[in-house]
Amino acid sequence: MVAERLSPDVKAVVREHGPRVLALRRRTFGSQADVDDLFQQVTLEVVRSLPGFQSMSSIGT
Repeated sequence: MVAERLSPDVKAVVREHGPRVLALRRRTFGSQADVDDLFQQVTLEVVRSLPGFQSMSSIGT
């Protein structure tokens, strides 16, 4: 499973911000499949950009 291969930092970001991302997507899109696809896309973007994150702003912004 992909979640088993995620670093602890990525897991922490998903745990902290995932519920807010999912809630926003549910309000925006009616289809659960669309919500799931968009959540996965957002998570992948976080994984790709986290190494370059310099803490000059909040991850939540």
